[in-house]
Amino acid sequence: MQIRKTRMLSEQDEESLFGWGKDIFGMESLKLEWRQKVLHFTLYIEGRAASHVGTLSDTVTVGSQKISICGIGAVVTRGDAQKRGLARKLLAQVINWAKESTEAEFGFLFCRPPLVPFYESMGWQLLKDPVLIEQSSGRMESPIPAMVLPLTEAKWPPGEVILGGLPW
Repeated sequence: MQIRKTRMLSEQDEESLFGWGKDIFGMESLKLEWRQKVLHFTLYIEGRAASHVGTLSDTVTVGSQKISICGIGAVVTRGDAQKRGLARKLLAQVINWAKESTEAEFGFLFCRPPLVPFYESMGWQLLKDPVLIEQSSGRMESPIPAMVLPLTEAKWPPGEVILGGLPW
């Protein structure tokens, strides 16, 4: 097993990670626009991309407070490599990196409802207040859950969350 951090995925890695099924994230029907990730963490098994976590840095607004976050997205494990704890292992590495190498106070992700328990088991907290995202049609409430993970001693404040851009 090897983990690499890159700014771009190769075509071969993209195909391995995202080309194994139709609508692998289960979000196509929502027709959302997504932001590109800036850094890609890829776990390789026998030289082939098996699991992936994408990240970006941003600031969100909660009430009147600005909060720096490490956005987590495109968390995926290749179909034939699932049920082996690879995503959990890779996410743990990415969170350690974010704590040590970024100014972010929180990890922040969007996920399908069936995945909420998986993330909660790793310490992520489901946001109860609305999360507003941008789309080309305008600002809207996120149709999927958002979760945060403290990277410092900071506590997530109550209130509506405004992304000010596309979700990731």
